[in-house]
Amino acid sequence: MKTKAITEGALISAIAVILALLCYYVPFMIILYIFIPVPIVVLALRQGMPPAVLSSIAASFILFFLIDAMTALTFALYLVLVGCSLGWCYWKMKDGPVRMGVAYGSVLVTITVVLIVYQVTTGVAYVDELVKEFTAIGSQTVQTYQTMGVFTADQLSQISSTMDQLMHNIGLIFPSAFLMAPFMVGWALVVMTDTVLKRTGHSIVPLNKLSHWQAPTSLKGFLLIIITFVLVVQVFQISAVPEIYKVTLMEIATFGYGVMGLSFIFWFIYRNKPKENMGVKTLIVILTVLVSPIMTIVTMIGVVDLYTSLRKVIIMKDGEKK
Repeated sequence: MKTKAITEGALISAIAVILALLCYYVPFMIILYIFIPVPIVVLALRQGMPPAVLSSIAASFILFFLIDAMTALTFALYLVLVGCSLGWCYWKMKDGPVRMGVAYGSVLVTITVVLIVYQVTTGVAYVDELVKEFTAIGSQTVQTYQTMGVFTADQLSQISSTMDQLMHNIGLIFPSAFLMAPFMVGWALVVMTDTVLKRTGHSIVPLNKLSHWQAPTSLKGFLLIIITFVLVVQVFQISAVPEIYKVTLMEIATFGYGVMGLSFIFWFIYRNKPKENMGVKTLIVILTVLVSPIMTIVTMIGVVDLYTSLRKVIIMKDGEKK
């Protein structure tokens, strides 16, 4: 291994450790956790896989001496599995969809392993523990309101029922969140890595902007099958299918259509403009996530965009106007 590769690998290990420690000790810096593997990926592209693997292992080894074992394991798995997997993609010059797929898979595996280790070492199911914590918070809130005498007995009863329903919903949406969160993390990771490599002068083919995403036929069929299945279960009230399965499938379909809906909206707004405004796009995403009616509209737009030639029609209309 070349001296330059060893030196650069040591520097990358130090950067990864510093980022991990910032996430661990500074609460508002936890957002950096998503981007911890980026230095490893850059190293893999510059020096190849052996230095990247050794650097990620070295950083992981150091973290076990500086923080608690469970958190160190979380960082270590993220560095080694995600960093090296995605680093291999950039090293081999894989295209955007492949990088997204590898990022999603490696993040999903990392989360799965962490949850399994947590359950084996503590003997407590993570989901059950999460629901218990939220339930305790809800009970304390109701007790506080009761002590203060701010609400009537009927109002307190309604608040308690709302809390119970919330806990029930958390249990239902956890599987879908478990499946969709790695997609968002992987997406952010690929975009950040592309940006860093582009700023440092490396020649890569960046991931397409969301406005240019085109869903493959397989995805269209998959989402259509999910929606059809859920509708059949609901219409005919098939009790053999557990509620958690219906909710999970519906959330996955909504997420898929929602992403494509956002893609169409961004494309429509900026189709004749040279540059997209990140501030406006971020605001649209926030409103979509927080406001339920907007989410519904965006999802329906995604459905129309996937199963019609609406973009082609708009392009033709734009051509006629010119």
